[in-house]
Amino acid sequence: MMKALIVGNLTYDVIRTRSGTTVSLGGPPSYAGLFLKRAGVSVDAISSFGDDIRPFLQTINADVNIRSGNPSCLLTTSFSIEINERRSLRLLKRGCDISERARDGYDAIIINPVMQEIRIEDIEYYRSYTRVLYLDPQGFLRRAMGNRIGLVRDARMLKYLKYVDYMKADQEEVLALSGKKVLREGIKLLLNTGLKGLLLSEGSKRSSLIMADGAHYQLRVPHTNVLDGVGMGDLMGAGFLMGLALPEIYDMIKGKEAIGVGTEAVNASDPRRMGLALGVSAAISSANMPALKKVPEYNSALSLARELYQKVKVLRVGKRL
Repeated sequence: MMKALIVGNLTYDVIRTRSGTTVSLGGPPSYAGLFLKRAGVSVDAISSFGDDIRPFLQTINADVNIRSGNPSCLLTTSFSIEINERRSLRLLKRGCDISERARDGYDAIIINPVMQEIRIEDIEYYRSYTRVLYLDPQGFLRRAMGNRIGLVRDARMLKYLKYVDYMKADQEEVLALSGKKVLREGIKLLLNTGLKGLLLSEGSKRSSLIMADGAHYQLRVPHTNVLDGVGMGDLMGAGFLMGLALPEIYDMIKGKEAIGVGTEAVNASDPRRMGLALGVSAAISSANMPALKKVPEYNSALSLARELYQKVKVLRVGKRL
């Protein structure tokens, strides 16, 4: 059985949409953890939280083994998320830092802070405890600015990306991390740090996987009715890792024909291609549901991923940026 660890805080989310208000447990251990568990993965999480969230833990406790990363913590990170014409994110309460580390080995480790609760240096620490290290940097970049949350560059991040296999980011995060003003230049800088691959989310338009070895995969995201969008990035990361980690799912794809790319060819059972397809599928399969109800059943997400796999475009192979 695959074994995964998620490092990042649980959250208490107050989500307001035109359909009403939902109060829910949130954070990467909830969304990514539940999806991975439904995919048959043994899931541990290290998270810091207070007593105020304990009544909600039964939502995921049967599926995700959550360890306290700060036993003395009394507060849980809390967000107000309002969905109108635009998405507004406001910090209600900042919880505690994660002061304790795991000392076990894992097939995959997800580092995904929500609000600066993880030390940047921990990226290097966890490298030696896993085969695949996946990073979502949003929480390293977020800063509270009055009533809103913005992204602030921390130049220290760049020196730690060499320890990361795959990182997910949107366009705003790429520019904040790299310090560049042009997306392509930002992507090139990040991949030149030693990062193996960048999972780039471009909202409702498309998603891409851009590899340092020159491979570039792109998928136009099918039209999706999104209710609140909360947790979709976490689900995308979890789905992406499943696509990479379970090569046996390729046997479910009919045909072994090669797909031509100029004079190159890419095998139809390319795990990185499936990673992109299953990542998008996990994010959008139940996007019309509120909060944690949008975590799809694995078989449902896999079924959609089989369709999306065939639609992934391979734009470049074997040419480094």
